[in-house]
Amino acid sequence: MNDTADTRNIIRLARLLVFWLWVHIAMKVAFMATLIASVIAVYGPPNDAFPYRAVGLATSTVAMISIVLRLGVGVMVLTWIYRACRNALSLAPDLPLSPGWAVGWYFVPIAALWKPFAALALAWRGSVAPSAWRTESAPSIFGWWWAFWITSGVAGFLAGLVGRMRAEDTSTARYGLLMTSTVLGALAALLLMRIVRRLSDRQATTLGVAIFA
Repeated sequence: MNDTADTRNIIRLARLLVFWLWVHIAMKVAFMATLIASVIAVYGPPNDAFPYRAVGLATSTVAMISIVLRLGVGVMVLTWIYRACRNALSLAPDLPLSPGWAVGWYFVPIAALWKPFAALALAWRGSVAPSAWRTESAPSIFGWWWAFWITSGVAGFLAGLVGRMRAEDTSTARYGLLMTSTVLGALAALLLMRIVRRLSDRQATTLGVAIFA
């Protein structure tokens, strides 16, 4: 497959991914709304007119849809990362980067905390300055994206642990952690969207193909 074909593939994928990231963020907003309604239901004064059952059903439904959506978006993100890294290698063949491991590191304990970030940052460096990638650095948006992604995951993990505790009142902490995870996850998705646009556009422009015109 030639470079132009590879670039057109990442163009189509980037556009599709940006769309579904917006959908993902919209579901984050919906989930946050159900969490707020749940907090009102649990801690607010008793109100016969309050739709307690509807809030519970909405929370469960949005949570299930979000899980399925997150899996689908995750597959698209990993596919985009693989193609972006492969394109970066075609631009800078001496780049110490493996497209397969750029994806695989996400599934390796401990290493998943920094290796995926390092791989994508390296792909940016090779795409921006193919002949001088060693002296190039990734923009700060990469660091912010990764920080939000990691802290969102940690908050979500802690929320799950708290939810399994047998203490009398852990719901306050659980709701707080879920809200924190949701907000940070939405911010991470927004920054990832920006990264997808910028890196895909950079690779496409190098080969003379417009992407987000």
